[in-house]
Amino acid sequence: MGKRNKVVKLTKKKIDYIIRAKTRNDSNKNIAVDMKISKSTVKRVWTHWLIHKGPIPIKKFGRKKQGTQFYANKKDKNEESQSRFEAFLLEKEIQHIKARVKHPQTNGKVEKWFDLYEKYRLEFETFADFMKWYNTKRYHESLDQKHFLQTPENAFWARLPEGSKLNIFLRRMEVELYGRIYKQNEPI
Repeated sequence: MGKRNKVVKLTKKKIDYIIRAKTRNDSNKNIAVDMKISKSTVKRVWTHWLIHKGPIPIKKFGRKKQGTQFYANKKDKNEESQSRFEAFLLEKEIQHIKARVKHPQTNGKVEKWFDLYEKYRLEFETFADFMKWYNTKRYHESLDQKHFLQTPENAFWARLPEGSKLNIFLRRMEVELYGRIYKQNEPI
């Protein structure tokens, strides 16, 4: 079986190490063995340093995980573009949060939520009723704490520090009594 090409991600630390070692006149072979990289990588970093008097720029590996249906392919003369999707997000003041690359758990949580919504939404009169059930009545298997199931609301209150609970309670009481939250030095 032949040798496989291993992609080595160059980090700033690795590049700095190579440059320091080469300025001490270490050989490409010794640096490559120390860092478990190829001699050609060491040579490439050092050559770039000699020519440009600066470290080699770090390349980002992989492609962006953004579907073409959401992002405009054509750019204007300022190298900017805006798709209908992006325009909609701006108009509705929605922040688009993308899942991390190679982290299926994040995407799985969203898919599970939509699965439950599709399954149970007809049992509720409003979306607010569904959300109340989802957060306060339904036990979540992923929130298993030492062999008992919790609702998201129970998990939230259990993990919240005691000082925060007291602060939330006092703010709610202020709103109920006075109709708003008063600032520290403001007379009641």
